Amino acid sequence: MSLPTPWTVDVLRRSSGAPDAHGNPTTSYGDPESRRVYAIAPAGSTEPFEGNRDAVTWDLDILAPTAIAEPQDRVVVAGDVYEVEGQPDDFTRGPFSFAPGYRIRLNRVEDL
Repeated sequence: MSLPTPWTVDVLRRSSGAPDAHGNPTTSYGDPESRRVYAIAPAGSTEPFEGNRDAVTWDLDILAPTAIAEPQDRVVVAGDVYEVEGQPDDFTRGPFSFAPGYRIRLNRVEDL
C-alpha cells in the first residue's frame, strides 16, 4: 500500500567544514534536495509545562515515507528554514505489514 506524498520540502545536508582561523570547526550545508512527504504537522511538546522543568518542544513535524533528514540537517518548508531535532522517529517496525514511515521533528532557525 502506498500513501500519497502531496507536499515537497527541501533538505540541506549538514557537513563539517575546515577549521576557522581559531581552530574551531565550521559547519556548512549542501545544496537543497527536494523530498516528497506525507504531511507537515504543527508544533508539539513531549512534557507538561511545569515549574523547574525544561519541556522538550519543537515547531513542526514532517511525516515522510523515508528518513529524509538527520540531526542538525536543515529543512526548508514554505520558505522558512528549520533544523532537525534529534533522530527521526521510525514507525516502520510494527507487528503488521503496514509501515507508514518516519516523523522528523523540526525547530525554526532564526538566523542563517
